[in-house]
Amino acid sequence: MNYQKSYSERIARQAAELPKENGPGIPKSGYTRSCRGCNLEDDGQTLACSHCKAPGRASDRSTLSLATCPKLQISNNHGDLTCDPEGNAPNIPAGGYSQSCKGCSIQEEELVCTHCPGTDGRFQRATFDVGRCPSPGSLTNDNGKLFCYGLPNQDDIPEGGYKDSCSGCAMRGELLECSCRAADGGQRTTSHRAKNCKHPGRLDNDNGHLSCKGLQNAKNIPAGGYQRSCNGCQQVQREAGLMLVCSSCRRADGEEVRGVLNLDMCPHPGVPDNRNGHIVCVGVPNDPDVPEG
Repeated sequence: MNYQKSYSERIARQAAELPKENGPGIPKSGYTRSCRGCNLEDDGQTLACSHCKAPGRASDRSTLSLATCPKLQISNNHGDLTCDPEGNAPNIPAGGYSQSCKGCSIQEEELVCTHCPGTDGRFQRATFDVGRCPSPGSLTNDNGKLFCYGLPNQDDIPEGGYKDSCSGCAMRGELLECSCRAADGGQRTTSHRAKNCKHPGRLDNDNGHLSCKGLQNAKNIPAGGYQRSCNGCQQVQREAGLMLVCSSCRRADGEEVRGVLNLDMCPHPGVPDNRNGHIVCVGVPNDPDVPEG
């Protein structure tokens, strides 16, 4: 008796998990070939399907706001309901990206493509500042991201591993500026004050940011959290006092800048720390005579 009850409950659960027929009034489009259990929700403003097929995984629920899809041309993109792209605008720059990216247009000096396929076939939105890809550079689709290829580096730039994944590198005064590939496949404009990366340091690309690698800190520098994100640090005696000078300190955005702190202004128990590229003194208690407020 208990076995029959358990069996009936299991059959009921399995039946509840099976997709139901599509409901009335849903948009007629390509998604209906691979999505089931589709109905209109939120007073007809949302299309919701309980089962949309995706390669390599079980069918899953997907929803789409119909307000984002005025022509109601909808596809199943690897399990996600997606509004079919518009055609590319006529004034977009030439490049291989236009063969695989759709819905591309210029918006406030930025190339915006609503549908760029990655290597897994899924579409994603991609943007690129067209001013960062001058001739002879050409934009292409690199795993769903717009990427500028073919920008030459200037001849007078410093040596370093960054050249393997950065392009369009040029000296702008004391700054080395490049477009560098990031870990997510995108491209970032980055700069570094080249003279701060003295031998044995070498400039490299660290997730789309120019970074000085290989600089050693002097042995007599004070302890402090700054040593985790600052390199090339040493103590220098100057007229203003004993200075802690670091060739490069990482900011929150990943860029590196020179850091300086007057150690005479950081008495014990204060210790130097890196706060967004600035070396500051932390842990110094307030003078008890200082009024609160």
